[in-house]
Amino acid sequence: MSRTFWFSPVPPSRTDIAQYSARIVPHLSSRIELQVLHPGAAQGDGQLGAQPMAGVSPRALNASWSCLYNIGNNPVFHGEILHTARRHPGVVVLHDRSLQDLCHAVLDREAADNGGMASYAAAMAHWYGRPGREAARAVHAGDATISSIAGDFPLFEVALQGALGAVTHNPLVADEISERFPGMPVATLPLPYSPPAEPAPGPPQLTPDRPIRLVMFGYLNPNRRLCEFLRAWAQSPWKHRFELDLAGEMNNGPEVRSAIAEAGLGERVRDHGFLPDDRLDALIRQAHLVLNLRNPTMGEASGSQLRIWANGAASVVSGTGWYRQLPQGSVLQISTEREHEDLLALLDDLAEGRIDPGKVARRGAQCLSASDPALYAAALAEWLVERREAMFAHWSETALIEATARNYAACTPPRFIPRLPDRLLG
Repeated sequence: MSRTFWFSPVPPSRTDIAQYSARIVPHLSSRIELQVLHPGAAQGDGQLGAQPMAGVSPRALNASWSCLYNIGNNPVFHGEILHTARRHPGVVVLHDRSLQDLCHAVLDREAADNGGMASYAAAMAHWYGRPGREAARAVHAGDATISSIAGDFPLFEVALQGALGAVTHNPLVADEISERFPGMPVATLPLPYSPPAEPAPGPPQLTPDRPIRLVMFGYLNPNRRLCEFLRAWAQSPWKHRFELDLAGEMNNGPEVRSAIAEAGLGERVRDHGFLPDDRLDALIRQAHLVLNLRNPTMGEASGSQLRIWANGAASVVSGTGWYRQLPQGSVLQISTEREHEDLLALLDDLAEGRIDPGKVARRGAQCLSASDPALYAAALAEWLVERREAMFAHWSETALIEATARNYAACTPPRFIPRLPDRLLG
């Protein structure tokens, strides 16, 4: 078996997909010959034996046994990987259902550099017809945001067009891939997470004489609902009982700081910025409850949720996507339709002792048994070997059909091309 290339950000990159690779690569390397390639410049610490993508020639890619492309929504970490995946067929490990941020950042730049590649607006029209085209125009005009259209127009199709197969950690996304790309081999595996060296003690006890500590961490983008939580907190009669620690990066910092000031919560919110793993884990273990809200969700299985469980903490999530499928009792859930009311009720229940964070944390910790990295690597390697011939057969058949269709379209006089009525195009 020749070498397999694994495209992924690696530590110390500030993304959970880098941590995912750090968990998987040692186990996967024992089963297949693996070379890790990372985007950007050389990493000083050489973790996972990774090399820069730019140092690998197309000839080496063509001679490989397989290429696995880890693709998420952040263009900083995945723009270069998407660029290569669209030119050299491989297996896409799809970490986010919605790739709107990634495609919006990458496709127009590609179109400017190479007129043969489709722009963002062209991709939206290609995959979603007139509604997609209009949504792209609204984004470019500033009448809509990427986040607001991500649920209806996820654009994962851009990464999967021409792929040999796909790996996902969300059964709902797997079903959607199979619907959009009939016949494409798709594997659904539970997102892996390394268990802690020592069992976590569980959340601290709720007592009337001590503040209730809340934590939110990660990329605190608008879909994480931080501003919405702050507004509910400001209206709670138990406002004085809570403290909030923030850890991570946010792209709407001015809006968040304004919401904190308007709510009069400045002395109760601490912004730690990005924390190293050990300090973040310690912060999570000190929390009575972790806020892991997402609406809209990008369709991801949540590495942050596994981290919360591994640290013996309780959490509250938005009842949508992957989070809605979590086992009963392993998390608290907020309805996306009644978000404000549910947040107020959550604060009431915490303040009056009607929620037992320890019970929620213990039920969540039981869910980690399905996330063993060694088992994940074994299942992935087995699937790659078993489905490899089927992947190439399906890819070849699809490529032949597409090439034939293009040839017929190029030589067919326009008057012979049927035009669908406008009522069917909208």
